[in-house]
Amino acid sequence: MMLRSVVVLCIFIPIVYSSISLGPHQPKPEKFKEAEGCYVEELDEVLPFGQGRSSKKECLEYFCYEKSLSYASCGFVEALPPCTVLEEKGKPYPDCCQRVVCPSDNITNADGLLIQ
Repeated sequence: MMLRSVVVLCIFIPIVYSSISLGPHQPKPEKFKEAEGCYVEELDEVLPFGQGRSSKKECLEYFCYEKSLSYASCGFVEALPPCTVLEEKGKPYPDCCQRVVCPSDNITNADGLLIQ
């Protein structure tokens, strides 16, 4: 019974930190009609089947399947003091997702800048 609880817990932990949705393929513009894969309007490119790419505008990743396009984004993160939520915008998914940092986790360099 204990092993089954551990296995179930291990399955659910990663789900808490992300959100995944599936949608239909977006219509391809004429210039991409011959390209195989999923057209992503925001990227203005076709992702080959079985490949993914981070968004340029949001913290999410597109992944191309033969029958659908998936969107993986960050889950909800909340921290209780003295911990804080750290967000690194501009990094590709999943490194751009918020994460909890506690004072004991903080390591600074000689200039006082946070090193992770």
